Amino acid sequence: MRGTNPKLALSVTPVQNKTFYIRTYGCQMNESDSERIAGTLIDGGYSMVASADEADLVVLNTCSIREGAENKVYSDIGRLRLLQREAGATRTVAVAGCVAQQEGPALMARDRSVGLVFGSRAISRLPELIGRVEAGERVTAIDIHTRPDAPDSQVRGDPHRAWVTVMEGCDNHCAFCVVPATRGPEVSRHPDGVVAEVRELAERGYVEVTLLGQNVTSYGKNHGTDFADLLRRLHAIDGIRRIRYTTSHPKDFSDRLMDTLADCPKVARHLHLPLQSGSDRVLARMGRGYTYAAYRAKIERVRSLLPGLAITTDLIVGFPGETEADFSATLDAVREIGYFNLYGFKYSRRPGTLALTLDGHLDDDTRDQRLATLLAMQKATTLRHYQALVGSLVNVLVEGVSKRNTARLSGRLENGALAHFEGDPGWVGSFRQVRVTQASASALIGVAV
Repeated sequence: MRGTNPKLALSVTPVQNKTFYIRTYGCQMNESDSERIAGTLIDGGYSMVASADEADLVVLNTCSIREGAENKVYSDIGRLRLLQREAGATRTVAVAGCVAQQEGPALMARDRSVGLVFGSRAISRLPELIGRVEAGERVTAIDIHTRPDAPDSQVRGDPHRAWVTVMEGCDNHCAFCVVPATRGPEVSRHPDGVVAEVRELAERGYVEVTLLGQNVTSYGKNHGTDFADLLRRLHAIDGIRRIRYTTSHPKDFSDRLMDTLADCPKVARHLHLPLQSGSDRVLARMGRGYTYAAYRAKIERVRSLLPGLAITTDLIVGFPGETEADFSATLDAVREIGYFNLYGFKYSRRPGTLALTLDGHLDDDTRDQRLATLLAMQKATTLRHYQALVGSLVNVLVEGVSKRNTARLSGRLENGALAHFEGDPGWVGSFRQVRVTQASASALIGVAV
């Protein structure tokens, strides 16, 4: 799961009685959690407002994947405290998400303005927790070992595309990752519940769903099923036209799942399969559980089944002990596989991770230079992939009006590429055929036909 930019991705409802505002940082899972938080609060009589200064309750739904995330949260809490003093208002500040899980007691001890700290597995308990805060208690609820299987109420941020959480937590312990500590052990929802949720979304007019989990490819272990079975059941639901999923782990990306992808055309022809490093030595230090050769063999097999499949990845540069030869191996892997796109990160120190104890931590300049080299290489490759689409007819799900040019609409191909084109705003939520006329490394320009 990727990203650290804060955003409010949910619509605003008229103010009634008590009000709330949610600021969401980070990945798709956090966005989905914010939808659940909003739904639970609205069920409890709250209404959403457009800014923190209007709200009785402010929820900061945090991400801790990158170094410095905690400082960002503390900075935002400080601004809220100042805002509260200037307005002379009484406001409850709640911190949710991974920083809450990781720093719960410390958050409470550091800032008295924080009244509630809660994790993702406590969302359904929000009415009770807020009641305790309103009674004068400061509450921490960060248990990572329970979560109700049934989905909570959700305020969907989009009327046509929906996040659907299928599992949470992770049983892997990669040396750089905080997820097992912040999201807990792996727990999959029952497939019947997932199918019922997606069927209900289809009945409401949703056409695309994205299945979410820290490692969706290991889905179903506690239910005697697997992700391939789930995809086949969802594929059969009328009305759903595109299925996406994120994130996968190479060691769980099985032949059976590859065969299922080939048999289910509604599943987007886009595979995000994090490699993290092209060096076997670094992969072993990371605790990833595979070699580059094993990873490449999976890529070769799935490409043989799905020619034209767009493959993207995550890569970390500057991991402790990474030598120039190790970094060169990563660049060689990127050249060999020819990713459609990638997400590159420089190694980030995270509390409680094994990587902190490893020797060979690299300086910032080295990590910065390696990341710049990797991203420059990939930018050229992505541009070639996009340019190869010029002149072709592509199927685009229209997502809305372009943010940069309001005379255009924007949408995505099944490979994840963003396309801009002129058209009727009434097309939003529908699929349109677009002839690609121009390409950059970030987007396509086309004409609807």
